[in-house]
Amino acid sequence: MSDQLQKEKDKTENLVPRPYLGEVSETLKAVANIEMMKNFQAVVTEHITSPFDVLTPKEKVKKRLDGYDYVESSWMDKSFKTHSPLYSSELLHYSENMGWVTAIVKVTDRVTGNSELGGSSVRIQVKQGTLEPTFRDIIDKGNNVAAVITRAIKNAQSRFGHSADIYGKRESVRTEDEKQRFTSMLNRITIISKDRARLFQEQWNGLGTDYTEFLEKWQIYIDRNKTLAEADSDVRRSPSVSEAEVTKVNSHIDQVKASNPIAEKIKLVF
Repeated sequence: MSDQLQKEKDKTENLVPRPYLGEVSETLKAVANIEMMKNFQAVVTEHITSPFDVLTPKEKVKKRLDGYDYVESSWMDKSFKTHSPLYSSELLHYSENMGWVTAIVKVTDRVTGNSELGGSSVRIQVKQGTLEPTFRDIIDKGNNVAAVITRAIKNAQSRFGHSADIYGKRESVRTEDEKQRFTSMLNRITIISKDRARLFQEQWNGLGTDYTEFLEKWQIYIDRNKTLAEADSDVRRSPSVSEAEVTKVNSHIDQVKASNPIAEKIKLVF
């Protein structure tokens, strides 16, 4: 460095106290670190949330016997490994009880360090008609064990957001139509059973998603348990039955009961 440049450097440093220069330097480092963390957080957030925005191809969606949609384990595994090629899985629990095998696994995305748990149970298949099965009656226990572990891994993979459009793992907000339908259904279930109505409300309060599917399930219960009281109420509200006719029928019933005690046991069902 030339003498002239050194003189200019010394002159500049003398204008600002050295402690202040040190503070500026630390502040700049802190600001730089914050910006780096923001960028890093944005990248990680994008990596974590991107699977939720990927729609499952229609040809990969299957229908269960109970009406729910699902995707096969092979598709879930391919989707997960494409997005998170660096991963690890760990078997946390395995047990056999009452003819069932149960497994819990932990799957970790080694890029972000995020882990998700998955679990499943599979019945051990035995020969048909066996009341008290022994080991000789088991068809293929190895297949049952493989199935429960595969399903548990698939369950954990889905919690990373893969096929979220099918399994609905994201939180959602109740719509006004769903709120109004819940209130109407709660009133009808209360007529059928107060205990069931309490259960219906507790499950609704603890629900985080799939509100419409939840209401559809309970609608089946309502349809199967429509009471005579509701049927009677429906008839009384029907335009085909006038209030005068209802009053006339009730009056006739009272006269019959008054003249014949046995008629007390007669119930009129509309």
